[in-house]
Formats: sequence, C-alpha cells, structure tokens
Amino acid sequence: MFGRQRFVTIGPHGAPWTPALAPKEAKRLLGLVANGKDPVDDKDSPRTIR
Repeated sequence: MFGRQRFVTIGPHGAPWTPALAPKEAKRLLGLVANGKDPVDDKDSPRTIR
C-alpha cells in the first residue's frame, strides 16, 4: 500500500509446507495481489492447501 513493499510468510518449513506445496501457495498469493486483494487481510481466514 502506498508504494511500500510488504512481506507475507506462509509458515515454517514442514507439514504442511513441503518444497512442492510452498511455491504453489506463493503463486496463489501473488494471484491475489494481481487481482487487487491484500493477502494480509485474508490471514484471519483459514488456509486451504490445493
């Protein structure tokens, strides 16, 4: 917001964030940003692993 870079962590390495699932989650979050949504606002809602 307002040109400042923000970082979002998805959680620690290990269950459920394996090396195969973490990039998929990162791409999902980037998709939210591309659509104008703020992933931090969605932090209160539970995550779904796809």
